[in-house]
Amino acid sequence: MIDTVIDLNHVDVFPAFKECDTVSAIASKNRCFTIKLYGHLNAALLSHTFPVNQSIDEVVRVHLKINKEGKSELVRIVASKTVNDMLPELDGLITQSIKTLPAVFPALKRGIPVTTLFEIPIVVKIE
Repeated sequence: MIDTVIDLNHVDVFPAFKECDTVSAIASKNRCFTIKLYGHLNAALLSHTFPVNQSIDEVVRVHLKINKEGKSELVRIVASKTVNDMLPELDGLITQSIKTLPAVFPALKRGIPVTTLFEIPIVVKIE
């Protein structure tokens, strides 16, 4: 029997940064990618001081696409009006952070490189 239905909404292997590509277990490789991605974004945001006059505790959603060639692209940033008003430089910092992501090997589905979309929640908590 030949299986001709391919579920393109789920990948067999997440994208991988170079340092994660040597990990053999798929779950560990996926976890390595997630940790490195969040670490990269977190480092960029923590390196900046945000002057605010009131506390913020919200979630910003970053939509990221990694195409089948491994190129990262920011699709959009979803934030509340409060976050946008109080932290106008946040979008630029996130955009720059995505532009400086290290090289990525694309996700795989049945051994074929595929484009993947990620929604990355970033908790913005400033007191």
